[in-house]
Amino acid sequence: MKKAKREHWNQFLEKENTKSIFKALRYTKAAQIEKIPSIRNYITSDLEESFEGKAVVFRATLFLTPPVASALNYSNYTLNSYNWPELSKIELKTACSAKIKGKTFGPDLIIQSII
Repeated sequence: MKKAKREHWNQFLEKENTKSIFKALRYTKAAQIEKIPSIRNYITSDLEESFEGKAVVFRATLFLTPPVASALNYSNYTLNSYNWPELSKIELKTACSAKIKGKTFGPDLIIQSII
């Protein structure tokens, strides 16, 4: 009986009919292996078999907890004073009237037509 079943199955698979390939897939779908194999948990060294366990391992591996930085100490901070040269009216007019291609916002979020 076992031999007859095997021969019948092999004859079915040897057909050159494209529909038979999909039918064979449908028959064997329950016997497919899982797409994600067992994953070793790097903390406990256990193999995770369940979907939930694999998800926890993936999340812990891919999205590590960011490091915590210590608070900044501004007690010794001094404000630097820059000596900016005077801006003449001609320089200001030239800078403001220069046409810039495009109408996208710059880093200051101001477009040229506003200036």
